[in-house]
Amino acid sequence: MIEQLQKLGFTLNQSKVISILLDEQWHTMREIEVSSDLCQPIVSLTVKSLVDYIEIGRADREGKGAPLKPVRIKSTYKFLNNINNAILDDANIKMRAIKELRSNVPSLHEEHDNGADNNA
Repeated sequence: MIEQLQKLGFTLNQSKVISILLDEQWHTMREIEVSSDLCQPIVSLTVKSLVDYIEIGRADREGKGAPLKPVRIKSTYKFLNNINNAILDDANIKMRAIKELRSNVPSLHEEHDNGADNNA
């Protein structure tokens, strides 16, 4: 799952955290640290970078030490749908750019008019 998330453009750390959160259950930052094999500051930074996809619950304190903030993914369906839409939007932008490039390169018009294959 981590590799697939990386192929979608997430960093390794983001992919590790997301893969833990995709079960839509609440997980404390400490649980994420242990499960992802990341240290506390990295988990905190990674969670902050995913703020559009996750929700942070109220922090509870267990005895001494820092409060244990629970986090979870907002919705696996919405997460995957947002990623899908972002990839499609990016692909459409790139396809429009290619069309604009082709329309601005005279040699492509000549090759096309002469029946040449222009799979470039």
